Amino acid sequence: MVNAAQLGNGDRTVTARVRDLTAFVRADPAKLLEDSVTWSLSVSGQVPESLAAWRAAYGPDDATPAGDGVPNLLKYALGLDPLVVAARESLPMFEWDGDFAALRVARLSRREDVDYVVQFSSDLVKWTSGTPVSVTVEDSPALLLVRDATPADEADQRYLRLLVNPRAQ
Repeated sequence: MVNAAQLGNGDRTVTARVRDLTAFVRADPAKLLEDSVTWSLSVSGQVPESLAAWRAAYGPDDATPAGDGVPNLLKYALGLDPLVVAARESLPMFEWDGDFAALRVARLSRREDVDYVVQFSSDLVKWTSGTPVSVTVEDSPALLLVRDATPADEADQRYLRLLVNPRAQ
């Protein structure tokens, strides 16, 4: 079985050959119990299954084919179409989790060939992540939610960002 993601984007032809598996019990020299059907289809909106395939299809990690300023690597990690301007709601969003600043990262699926790192800073120069700086509230295939470990009223200013890094192969 082949799924649409394995086919990739583009025009495809699919042929199915159907035959009666009980033909062995009866003679069918004219092959009347066999048939072949061909369909033509156009597949679009499929996200390549690996970062290498993504790069081959859409260019380097820092390219922005849609001209929206969202780099290819981020669109790959989030499962977004690189040729379409990213909607604001599809990008990582700041939110409050009680008294804590948090970053909500919705994604089509968790990509196994990239790392998702939510970083925090108080000065936009030094960035840190992980324990004891942050708390991962949820890390499911569809959502990454990470909050600051410092309550908002104890920090003068805090900045959050998502860093996506390719994993070494």
